Amino acid sequence: GPIGYAFGRAIAPQISPGVRQLAEEGVQMTPGQIVGGAARAAESALTSFPVIGPRVSRSIGESVETFNVSAANRALSPIGATIKGGFDENNNPIPAKAGRYLITAVGDIISEKYDDIISRSSPLTPDQRLGTDLAQNLNRSLTPQMSEVLQRELNDKLFSKLATGQLSPSEYQTIVSDIRTLAGDYAKSSVASERQLGQAFKDVRRTLQDWFERVNPNLAPDLKKADEAYANFKRISRASASPGAVEGVFTPAQLSSAVRAGDTSVDRGR
Repeated sequence: GPIGYAFGRAIAPQISPGVRQLAEEGVQMTPGQIVGGAARAAESALTSFPVIGPRVSRSIGESVETFNVSAANRALSPIGATIKGGFDENNNPIPAKAGRYLITAVGDIISEKYDDIISRSSPLTPDQRLGTDLAQNLNRSLTPQMSEVLQRELNDKLFSKLATGQLSPSEYQTIVSDIRTLAGDYAKSSVASERQLGQAFKDVRRTLQDWFERVNPNLAPDLKKADEAYANFKRISRASASPGAVEGVFTPAQLSSAVRAGDTSVDRGR
């Protein structure tokens, strides 16, 4: 105890703001991860020693797992939700576990939030602004083939439903979900014209969300928060699917790569 206290006071001035922030968000770090530099190199070397090596490796692994849980909770922070652990047979708390279950749980929480928002919506009746915005979406500069795909998908998924004069909240949710999937699929294409189509579907989705917010202005703030949480979720989901992410547990470097891969700004400047 006294030795640990003295050590903590000695290294306190050297702890970076980033390390402090991770600690505040629940990430359990090893001494080498806290101090960095030579201390981290020495700690890594200890993993090859008998007896103590497995314990050091286990501590490093636990640190990565708490990092995953912290990233999941940050993803959920816009909607005020957190991932909670459970309790053992003696009612002792068990921390939340990293891995594929964690990613699924985050996705389910966000999906439930969308369901809650949509369930409180009024039926959506088209207005003049919707017609103008959709016309602009359809008249954008695309190749003839991609324009045909855009028109066909919107006829099938949207315009055929609008023929009745309005959309129910559940119909709206299905349409927006389908268009979001199309936008994501085409945005990942290696073909430039298909990536442009992906952006067109993304703009259509934005048009529909603007319409939803005009019809339900009281729900607009909640919807924006859910969209932010979903965008965050896509980053940790991509990180968990990275090569080398065993059982869906990702490293800080894999999360960083996923964030960069999800940046659609010019030269990934954001």
